[in-house]
Amino acid sequence: MPAGIAQSLKLILETTEGEDAHARVLCGRRQKYFISIDRNFGEGEMVPLFNWQANELTAEQCWHGYLWWGRWVPDLIELLLPDFDETLKRLGEFPEKLRNLAVSHVAGLALFRFDNPLVSGWLGKTLLKCLENDLNHFTSEVGRFLGGTDNAVVVKIWDRWLKEYWQKRLLGTPKPLSGEEATEMVLWTLSLGERFPDSLSLVHQ
Repeated sequence: MPAGIAQSLKLILETTEGEDAHARVLCGRRQKYFISIDRNFGEGEMVPLFNWQANELTAEQCWHGYLWWGRWVPDLIELLLPDFDETLKRLGEFPEKLRNLAVSHVAGLALFRFDNPLVSGWLGKTLLKCLENDLNHFTSEVGRFLGGTDNAVVVKIWDRWLKEYWQKRLLGTPKPLSGEEATEMVLWTLSLGERFPDSLSLVHQ
């Protein structure tokens, strides 16, 4: 990124005028492009703006942009995941739409960006922060993502961790299973392909 543009953008992002809030929202939504164009600028100037401890207002603005339009490219997971976890602790402060978007990001990360989110412990810790409606939405979003994913990939996800996750939910881990959530899980079977017979005993339970 040319030095002049970088300096001007830095000044915009660091000011506290009302108009600049919009700039932070817009930059938050396009964070992956800053990382791809100029990693030093993206990591050094943009990533700190997502940190709630550094500045709650700028973090809220950046996360509003990211939750609406952001994508979890590999380079961003390590950089933003700690601040995303802090964002999830604040779900109760968000309007319903934004709250649902945050939970949708959780589903996408669990399915496509973690080899096994159960082994890492990330998913269990994350779902403990969720209320019943959040868990229901998470389960619905998992089903939506599975329905749009190649069956060979779905089978691998099922074998790696999703079957085990279902078994844990039946045991009430990490939280009790609601009727609505159970119904959404049954709908997952429509996307399981050759693993459909494997899921029938879980459906029965």
